Amino acid sequence: MHVTLARALYQAALSLVGLHLARRNAQHANEGLSPAHPRYNDAAALLGGGLAHAAKSRTVSRRWRDFVVEERCGDAFGELRKRWHCGRELARLGRRDPCQALEVLGGGGSKGAANRGLCFFVTRCGQYIIKQESSATLRTLDNVAKTYAARASVQGSLLPRLVGAYTVRSNTTTTHWLVMANTFAGAPKIKAVYDVKGSTAGRRTRPKKGTLKDLDARDDAAQLRCYGSGEVVEALSGDTRVLEQLRLLDYSLLVGVCEPGLFGGWRAARYKKRDRGTRMLVCRDRGFLVVGLIDVLQPWTWAKVAEYYCRGALRGWRRISAVPPVFYRRRFLAFVSRLLDT
Repeated sequence: MHVTLARALYQAALSLVGLHLARRNAQHANEGLSPAHPRYNDAAALLGGGLAHAAKSRTVSRRWRDFVVEERCGDAFGELRKRWHCGRELARLGRRDPCQALEVLGGGGSKGAANRGLCFFVTRCGQYIIKQESSATLRTLDNVAKTYAARASVQGSLLPRLVGAYTVRSNTTTTHWLVMANTFAGAPKIKAVYDVKGSTAGRRTRPKKGTLKDLDARDDAAQLRCYGSGEVVEALSGDTRVLEQLRLLDYSLLVGVCEPGLFGGWRAARYKKRDRGTRMLVCRDRGFLVVGLIDVLQPWTWAKVAEYYCRGALRGWRRISAVPPVFYRRRFLAFVSRLLDT
């Protein structure tokens, strides 16, 4: 009786939230970056008032035309930019016109971002991603930035290369942005992408098109077996231990399958030499894998606790993504180890 009632309430809540988010997201989907784009002015302010000063490493608020651009966690990210030698490159990017510097992926670049009506920019050079985030995500980042930066600066870490966080305010709007390195920048041609969490409830994409998920990866396990996966799992163990201590969950391992191609081996060798927060592995069958962590800023909140009990009662507590950080880490590492055939 109580399970049936919980299922009905859960489905009704999803329907109401889905209607609201679909209406809110309609204006953002499939639009290019032009002066008519609803986030064009925010992007221009982010470039001119934020990234143009990325060579400096202190938290400040700058006025840019009618906007105020506040740099978040500037000390931590400033040190990372110095370590990774990307401050000047970001500053040059910030001085360019938004139409020439950025491309837009409609729908936020992912289903979750699309449901929240967020924008997802990629630099024309393909090196960086600029992602609109919620205020809650940046509040979480404010709390964990120092610890996160200390782990991300370790050689071999697979944590996302976050290089900046900004809040852009005007008289009518406030938006929040994360700037990070693109996981697949400089890699050979990607023919398939997997988003792996270790959960199984709702984690299948086929027969639809798009980023593949856990159950799809399990079906393709023979193609994903690779050499040197033990080092990757060891690095992930250290990274996720820090995330567990910070009570973060819902992160994913992004796995890109690269075609060897005519110059694939040469490009793979060049990619391996660069410390970019990712790892390239040689498949046992043919080709290469590029792996790196993404989406690491989801805290274990009361909303996640409610999802754990409500959705877990319907789908199974061991199968859903919203589980306590300790169990999430253990399940994630076990799934990746089996997938890559450690």
